[in-house]
Amino acid sequence: MNVTSSHNLSSVNINTGSTMNISNQTIGFSLTNPITQNGTFTTTNSKIEYNGSSLQNISTTNIIYSGLRINNPAGTSFLGNVTVNDTFSVIQGDVNLNGNTITLSSTGYLTETPGKCIIRDSRIYYLYQEHWNSDSIECRRIRSNTYSNFKSWSYRN
Repeated sequence: MNVTSSHNLSSVNINTGSTMNISNQTIGFSLTNPITQNGTFTTTNSKIEYNGSSLQNISTTNIIYSGLRINNPAGTSFLGNVTVNDTFSVIQGDVNLNGNTITLSSTGYLTETPGKCIIRDSRIYYLYQEHWNSDSIECRRIRSNTYSNFKSWSYRN
């Protein structure tokens, strides 16, 4: 299935042997476990936004995000490692990585709205050994709102 416009969905289930292509679109999800991915999920130049009103689990199985947006005041929780090829944005809500890793491409960005998120037990890796490493990062304590391609900088709490 090719998605040719942006949508806000409750959830999606991509079965084995099926393909969902959301390239160049923005897709929002509102349920607790919104993406079940067992087929092919093409996300080139897309944005996936978690925008529920209760705690959401970030889908990590067989998904490489182009753009990942967290916009959930109730918070989100990562169940595994995730790769983001473009921008990881935290607009509102707490982000709990649960000891998992976010890997951003060498051209990727991390953006946040000051005071809107806490990233716990986190490790964010940029390709080529660039990283952000912390036991607990409160976004409101970071002075800049955008992080990209820093090769020797790390924040340790």
